[in-house]
Formats: sequence, structure tokens, C-alpha cells
Amino acid sequence: MTLANKDQYYLTVVDVTGNLLKNEAATKADQRYQTISEVAPVGIFNTDATGHKPYVNSSWCKIIGLSEEEGLGNNRLKAVHQDDWEALMNGCQQAVKVKEISFSEYRFFRYHQLMKS
Repeated sequence: MTLANKDQYYLTVVDVTGNLLKNEAATKADQRYQTISEVAPVGIFNTDATGHKPYVNSSWCKIIGLSEEEGLGNNRLKAVHQDDWEALMNGCQQAVKVKEISFSEYRFFRYHQLMKS
């Protein structure tokens, strides 16, 4: 593009302060959640909206009998009690389909004890 007056400039300014503040607030909320979940005496397990990228806290690992690495892998659901498996999977799949949060109660075997039998 050729300008008639070469001393003329165009400048676009975008205020991103709002986005930066939202990101900072989200980071702080994530840090609080992480701290609370690590000291909670209950097992906490969650995934993203697609059922992937799981998170397990240390209490969950102790209850189930898996290391954190094992809890994050595919082994995590193998310890679900067989009588609860189908209802759990159906509930999770339905939540992903309609993009809602899924809350479930189900029984676990201690994974390493299950593997011995």
C-alpha cells in the first residue's frame, strides 16, 4: 500500500488488561484448588470435559492403591467395582455428550489387591 503522505502512520491499540486480570484470577483459583485437594482427606478424581487429562490427589492414590502416575494412566478405572462400571461409564459419556458436570458415587477395589486375585 502506498501512502500519499509518508509521515502518516496507523496505530491500533487493544486494551488487554481485562484478559490479563481474568487469567491471573484463574491461575490463583487453580492454585487454591490444588492446595485444598492435596490436603483433603478424601480422594479427588476429575477429568476435562472430554474425559481426558485426569487429575488425582494423593488421598485418591492411597485409597485406590495406585501411584500418581498409575492413577493418571489407563489403570485408574480398572479398579472400579464391576457392578458399578456400566452406570459410571454411561453417566460419564452422557455428561460429555451434553457438556455437563458429572458427579458419581461408585465402589473401588484396591487396585493391587485386585491384580493379585
